[in-house]
Amino acid sequence: MTTDPTLTWEQVQAATGKGVRILVVDSGIESSHPAFEGRPIGCWIAQAGRFPARVAVIPDEKGEDVLGHGTAVGEIIHRHAPEATLDSLRVLGPNKRCSSRLVLDAMRWGVENGYDVINCSFGTQQSTMNLPNGQLYNLTEGYRKAVTEAFVAGAILVSACSNSNVRTIEYPAYYPSVVSVNYGKHEGLS
Repeated sequence: MTTDPTLTWEQVQAATGKGVRILVVDSGIESSHPAFEGRPIGCWIAQAGRFPARVAVIPDEKGEDVLGHGTAVGEIIHRHAPEATLDSLRVLGPNKRCSSRLVLDAMRWGVENGYDVINCSFGTQQSTMNLPNGQLYNLTEGYRKAVTEAFVAGAILVSACSNSNVRTIEYPAYYPSVVSVNYGKHEGLS
């Protein structure tokens, strides 16, 4: 993967994603969805253990999406980078929720496993969390460390910011090395 700032717009438009490994950290990807044209998608599930142990990552043999969001994100990525390797790490549980700790560990897993792009199309305004031992964990510092690790490793981290107010601080999109994305209504644009 190249991050050459001298690429022309025509070169960017002609890019297919060949040689780029992308990890979608989300609700899973329905690997049998017709939008992926039968391309293989590596699917994993992140499962939380007792703090401070890291999460366990296990294969998702079925390639399921518990919400539909990860499949939608994966389809958009596949449409723009059809030759990229697209994998899924599901962090949402059956209750459609996940912890910030799970997201942090999933981001680190993506970096440790050599992904070029790690997409987390969600964010949190939560800056602390209670640990099982009653102590308070500083999520702001945790996200800063994880984002820095990704940047130093050369991974591009993509994360959502608030859809309703882009000035709202959400992690990990708040940090300058993160590509921040959102869906918003813009007047006059179609």
